[in-house]
Amino acid sequence: GLGVAFGFLIWGLQLTASMDPEASTYLPSVPVSFLKLSTLGGTLIDQIVGGGAGIMLQQEPETLISLHPFAIAGFVGMIINSLDLIPIGSTDGARISQAMLGRVGQTVVGGLSYVVLLGALIFGDNGDIFLSYCVINSIVQRELEVPCKNEVDR
Repeated sequence: GLGVAFGFLIWGLQLTASMDPEASTYLPSVPVSFLKLSTLGGTLIDQIVGGGAGIMLQQEPETLISLHPFAIAGFVGMIINSLDLIPIGSTDGARISQAMLGRVGQTVVGGLSYVVLLGALIFGDNGDIFLSYCVINSIVQRELEVPCKNEVDR
């Protein structure tokens, strides 16, 4: 999913950069503060659409930037897939860490991830998305994974 989202982001950015100015007035706009949620995505948007000058993300957070819908969909897809790779709850990241480290190791890594997310919430600029993700994940994904056969028998 992350690869497909990245492909849509690049394709949408190329379509945005190659549009004529009259057609670009009909594109949806997103605020700069939304683009700063992802350092990778924001930098790509700044380099491809902004011409590589690095000034697009230096604007006020409320400034609107017009992007092709494919670019917006790819950007949102990258954020969703990236959050799903955080090893907490029963996300894909937690399943990966459990497969690599076992149930106890995943519990430790998950606890450390919650501490890091709490630190990002307190000290970071984009705390809203981390707070929302932690709350939703804590409520919805509380049940433990089904134990593997080798964890049950001797």
